[in-house]
Amino acid sequence: MQLSTRSRYAVMAMVDLAMRQTVGCECGPICLAEIAARQRLSQPYLEQLFAKLRRAGLVASARGPGGGYRLARTSDAIAIADIVSAVDEPIRATRCEQGSAGCLEGVGAEGPGRCQTHDLWAELGRQIRAAFVASPGNTLLSADYSQIELRILADFSKDPVLVEAFRNGQDIHARTAEEVFRVGPMAQNAEHRRAAKAINFGIIYGQTPFGLAAQLSIDQKEAAQFIAAYFARYRGVKEYLERSLAEARKSGVTRTMFGRIRPVPEITSTQFNLRNFAERTALNTPLQGTAADLIKLAMIVIAHQLTEQKFKAKMILQVHDELLFEAPHDELDRLRPLVRKAMEQVHELAVPLVVDLKAGPNWRDMK
Repeated sequence: MQLSTRSRYAVMAMVDLAMRQTVGCECGPICLAEIAARQRLSQPYLEQLFAKLRRAGLVASARGPGGGYRLARTSDAIAIADIVSAVDEPIRATRCEQGSAGCLEGVGAEGPGRCQTHDLWAELGRQIRAAFVASPGNTLLSADYSQIELRILADFSKDPVLVEAFRNGQDIHARTAEEVFRVGPMAQNAEHRRAAKAINFGIIYGQTPFGLAAQLSIDQKEAAQFIAAYFARYRGVKEYLERSLAEARKSGVTRTMFGRIRPVPEITSTQFNLRNFAERTALNTPLQGTAADLIKLAMIVIAHQLTEQKFKAKMILQVHDELLFEAPHDELDRLRPLVRKAMEQVHELAVPLVVDLKAGPNWRDMK
């Protein structure tokens, strides 16, 4: 099926949102309002696009009270395969055209490359990353913030349990599993960690018992118990989220740590779907937006230092919480500490910022 560039980006946003809520062999429901906000598209345009996709057999009507659409499990592979098939030769490391004016959280909106959509969803996602290779004589260096949004949540909420865990360098998902399920680290299994990870990141996005139940394939009552147990242990987080919603309802806007404002006028809407999306936006934007602010500040520092110290290395890409550099082999030992220091010390929080560094010949094969 032939799609315009604008439609293709909307489809990729749809895949991204659906894959975040994958259950078994079926992806989660798709929120058109969220895609409209992300891609700056009108709701009527998306309705027409989704009708076209449904006729092509790529989406189906979602079950449940929310209605809307869902993405067939095979369709994510189709969407990504379209990109892979378009890559006839390796993509040499090159700078993406970036901007954040059209990206409401400020996480960066690339130009023609649209590298922001290249998430590690599955094997096809890794193949896409393998297409980005260093030029001869150079190596790619990846610098990725570790759980930055949860660390910002700890700073905003000042929750003592969350702050202590990060200050002591604990595995935050193992700590949440211990707090919520009352299971010690040695007795935890993969299911405990998966559930704890879903709860930790779900809290950031204002996830409901319905959403958590779908993600973990459990009933809503059990999901509600998990969320209640989380807030019972992380009371500071609950108070912060409630305070954030109250302030957003009063002012109609939400703010990042550095004062960047995002309007959320729908937060007082009488329409449930619009109000619910605005509430999740009010909870998420200060965290995701602050993460975007921090990495931009770090990029400014790094760019100045690369110039001042006459590095040949180039900062070529920013994707969410990750920076990608291309550097001559003999510069890596100097580049690593420069990047780590700039990113970890960009701004003092109540908990330490941590950066994971990896290097390799391409964006996939790094260590």
